[in-house]
Amino acid sequence: MKILFNPAPFDPSILSLPVDKVSILVVNEIEGQGLAGIKSDDYEKIITAIKEKYPNSEIILTVGEKGSYYLDKELIHEEALPVKVVDTTGAGDTFIGYFLASRIKGLSASESLKKATKASSIAVSRSGAMKAIPTEKEVF
Repeated sequence: MKILFNPAPFDPSILSLPVDKVSILVVNEIEGQGLAGIKSDDYEKIITAIKEKYPNSEIILTVGEKGSYYLDKELIHEEALPVKVVDTTGAGDTFIGYFLASRIKGLSASESLKKATKASSIAVSRSGAMKAIPTEKEVF
């Protein structure tokens, strides 16, 4: 069984959980800094520190308008799409949902990041949470 974990919002008690059993770990900037145990604006440093702590997990670090990073066997950075942000509610859930759906469809991590980025970019350009999530047809 594969387990995806998104420790949001971050609380130090998360460090007492068996995070080393997680298959895919998805964090934002703040959660990433907390798990890495470092305060830094260097996203590659943050994701690398998390990967060192959890070497058996795929790591995804989302950084809003600066895109996202993925680290497993290679480091991938996906730039965010330039959109007018209307509402960020649900953007992270949209990103995670489309990333997983893409992987289940057999897409690579890089292609899955692209789809997740497109989906979350569409979502933040709309108002609301569920109604802002794009359809599969809009993303694929």
